[in-house]
Amino acid sequence: VQQAMPVAELFGGGIRAELPEGFDDISKVRDVPDHQEVYVGSGRGAEGDVSVIVELLDREDQDDVSAAAYHFDELSKGNSASRSTVAKMEPLGHRDVPRIRGDIPKMLITGVQGVRKFGQEDAPEDNVHVALAVIRPTEPSADILVCVNYPGPDDCAEA
Repeated sequence: VQQAMPVAELFGGGIRAELPEGFDDISKVRDVPDHQEVYVGSGRGAEGDVSVIVELLDREDQDDVSAAAYHFDELSKGNSASRSTVAKMEPLGHRDVPRIRGDIPKMLITGVQGVRKFGQEDAPEDNVHVALAVIRPTEPSADILVCVNYPGPDDCAEA
């Protein structure tokens, strides 16, 4: 029997999300823009390097596939990635995200980016696997991004 995950109230309770046990709200220790919610794994080693970011953005005036690619590219730029590789892009169905209405477009794009840790420009690059879900409601008109970042080997097949 699968155990229920803790529910986080995002954006003042406007969105509720289940997050794995042991993820801390980063806004308690540093400033986070109002359109983002950022959670980081509290474990040691690789578990502590996993982050979940939920972002509310204006809806891009593009089809769903193009919008997902655009947001992945923008994320790569925002991360100052030296390289960015897309492994897979696919629509998400109602079975994948049953708590989001089936008529709302949802895309998943996965890949690997070469980035340095925040504030450690002299450190070697890490391979960061990125799983980015783009949810595109029309009412309200928005692009909701749910991004999971985690370190790993440079193997796109596992992203």
